[in-house]
Amino acid sequence: MGILNSEGFAQIGNASGVEIVLRFMMVAFLGLNLWYRFSTIFDYSRFVGGLFIFLGICSLGVILFPNLLRAFLFFFGVSFFLFGFRAYDIQSQVFETVVVFVALTLFFVNLREESSDQGARDGGQKGKDSSQLNQQLVGLIFCYVALSLFSLLLLPLGHMVRDFLNFGFESYALGIANATPNSHLYPLGGINRLILFFMLAYGLATGVNPRERYRWLFMGLFVGTVFCALLGLLDFYGIVSLNWYRKISTPGALHSMFLNRGWFAEFVLTLVPFVLLGFMSKIKGIWWKVALFSSLVICELALILAGARAGWVSYPLILFICWLFSYFSKEGRFESFHFGWKDLLKVAVSVPLTIGISFLLIFQVLMPLSAYLGEKTGSKGIQTKSKASTALIERQASRILDVGKGGRLYTWGEGYNVGRERPVFGMGYESFNWHANILADLPESYVHRFHTEKKMKRIHDTPHSIFYQLFVSGGIVGLCLWMIILLYALAILLVDTIKNGRLINIPVAISIISFHIYGIFQSMQYIPMIWSLIFLNLGYAMTINDKVLSERLRRITGVVVKVMIFLVLIGGVVYFTGRGSQGLAEKYGLRVYAKDQNWHNYLGFYPMEKGPSGDFRWSGKEGMIRIHGDGLLEIRLDCDTPGMDKEPVMVEISVDDQPVDRLVFEGIGSRTWWYWLKKRDKGPHEVQIKVSRTWNPRKLGMSVDNRDLGVRVGEYRFFSNLPKDGIGFYGWETMGDEGLRTEDGGRKTEGRRAKRFRWTGKRASQSIAEFGMRDADLGKRGKGVSKHKGAGGLDEGAGGPVVFLRCSHPDISKASVVVRILGDGELLRYIEFSDYGWKRVELGDEELEGKGIVTYEVSRVWNPKRMGVSGDRRDLGVMVAVP
Repeated sequence: MGILNSEGFAQIGNASGVEIVLRFMMVAFLGLNLWYRFSTIFDYSRFVGGLFIFLGICSLGVILFPNLLRAFLFFFGVSFFLFGFRAYDIQSQVFETVVVFVALTLFFVNLREESSDQGARDGGQKGKDSSQLNQQLVGLIFCYVALSLFSLLLLPLGHMVRDFLNFGFESYALGIANATPNSHLYPLGGINRLILFFMLAYGLATGVNPRERYRWLFMGLFVGTVFCALLGLLDFYGIVSLNWYRKISTPGALHSMFLNRGWFAEFVLTLVPFVLLGFMSKIKGIWWKVALFSSLVICELALILAGARAGWVSYPLILFICWLFSYFSKEGRFESFHFGWKDLLKVAVSVPLTIGISFLLIFQVLMPLSAYLGEKTGSKGIQTKSKASTALIERQASRILDVGKGGRLYTWGEGYNVGRERPVFGMGYESFNWHANILADLPESYVHRFHTEKKMKRIHDTPHSIFYQLFVSGGIVGLCLWMIILLYALAILLVDTIKNGRLINIPVAISIISFHIYGIFQSMQYIPMIWSLIFLNLGYAMTINDKVLSERLRRITGVVVKVMIFLVLIGGVVYFTGRGSQGLAEKYGLRVYAKDQNWHNYLGFYPMEKGPSGDFRWSGKEGMIRIHGDGLLEIRLDCDTPGMDKEPVMVEISVDDQPVDRLVFEGIGSRTWWYWLKKRDKGPHEVQIKVSRTWNPRKLGMSVDNRDLGVRVGEYRFFSNLPKDGIGFYGWETMGDEGLRTEDGGRKTEGRRAKRFRWTGKRASQSIAEFGMRDADLGKRGKGVSKHKGAGGLDEGAGGPVVFLRCSHPDISKASVVVRILGDGELLRYIEFSDYGWKRVELGDEELEGKGIVTYEVSRVWNPKRMGVSGDRRDLGVMVAVP
């Protein structure tokens, strides 16, 4: 892994081909991420678009003036509390955009520093000191990233590529950005985040004086944490309102800026240890210690009022460790691990004192004060919130150790039973919910049996434990690899603290421990901002050279790294043989591994939904349907695109790469499309639809749906028995007194005065039994039936069924119209119209023998309204009259 070392990234003038390729890959990845973010969030709102531009300006400024980097990182850390949301929420998407800009800034700043450092060395001057990365830790983290990346092979990649080609980059990027955990696209966003956070940590750990960078970033994170807790208290007691930002809240619980109170607790517990940066600083004065002590009390107050049981359980332990280590330092120096009973007494008093003061403030100051204000102002809201808060605290305290039915034991059981399907290398990165939703419907699966045993069928987004999430994602190998990374990082932090006295190592180590203690109860990967914190801590640990360890430990770790690389490669082979999880499909007797068993036949479509007219799927710009079978196909299309009165929506349809139809929607409504599919020797038929324009409900302010939508496409079906009047025809109309006049061999003949006819569209079909009327039958129906010799001199009365056809296209004299008459898809007649006369069509019994359906297929249709003839909006093909 030396190629990833900052020294391995050789000086600009002497960079090897491999190093240049690696740098190009890094900047290409970040550049693609920038494009991805631009395509998904830039036009979300004016504020977000302005923020995007502002970040670009800030990044450019820091690249040009590297002295601004520390302030840039400080404010980056302060901003973290704004992003306590799920991956598919806009706040998290903005956070990832910020990370992209910061990572790009670090990349170019590091590049510039390397260049100037090399220039100084070439000039005979002493270059700046750069930290040498811990190659073993970088190698271990890289192994985890690689294993997770390989696990994408368990997804239906072939289908996903075809979807990408149909949707296009921007629509598919929106799909990934807004994918929920039950989607097969969710792991793609997860992997992107994983690599992005690794690059951020790597960028921070390289360059000149990286520990100073981290110090400023950690200070910003802690300041943001205290400010977030203070804002939460002000919101909780009605002084300010944060509902406009987080939208929802649990009654009686403190959320601050976070969507969920538990996520707020995760954030606070992970970052509270950085209060030690203040205790260990050289700043003197009682006011400074009071400020730091007050910040701990503020965080404790917020955690208590949040009502997150995991936070209540974890915080005393974190406080204990923080106070313990705070007594190891004095005036910015590391003292000793040896302490006596006085030190123990200090810690024993400090922890309960901090907690006690917090509870005293809540129950003896804040709640009475809120009740007084409620009575004084007559505000029922304040009184209601105070009562709800008391009830919540009492309820949560009574069930603080309850992990039984419906609690953590149930969610952990879900994770365990999903992971059991592939216990060694796992089910794929961040794919828990996608697998759980599929497996829950399979009676023989572990998940279904678990739900049956527990008499519940609720499927959570995550297994509510980082360790079960790691187990599901990477199996035993992935979990063990992560634990090795964790233990190695803690080991080098501890040893470096003892040997070199770097006090900043202490809060980093505590933060890592705190992260995983709370992670017992939560899947930390679910909130991107929370997940990034562990990579920042591990990135700091990368700055500690592995030489702080003994030679023996370095050799052992080197062997472990090599073993992990071997296992990752084995995992890649295992994932590849998994064939997009098709092995699981075969295990449970499925055609395809998906909840919707017809899903693989729809490419370029969103997941199936239920509507008043039956199941349907939204298309994107383009979509392809694989049709297995032959015969008369029917597909219903609905269009809801706004503004069709000004700009109609056109849907072009191709069958097996041959254009066959063009449907025009001028208003909200539905169209039914029919087509005869001939028997195909190899493979399914492919029906491709292409929509002229899509619409995005969220961008139009109509709903929160952020998809680019085309038309709604219903489930296709084949006709075995047609309705009596057939399909594809408009309603019956009455013919005028002119009757039927045909041109036959150059001489006019009078046909029966038929009184009804109907128009076809582009295509119409009817059963053979309802096609036409024989002349002999016409004679039985009444007088006046004309019997004459046809062009061949045969008695027409003895022939097959007869119909009359006519075209009324206004431009028929300039461009003829062709009508093909098909019998079960086989061409029976080819008729060309160049005038407005009726044409008599008679089909022989031998032609129709063995056939069930006759189809009229018109080369082109015309619309009276669009052509300025009348107000008729129909797309008209040919008139069909039965004598």
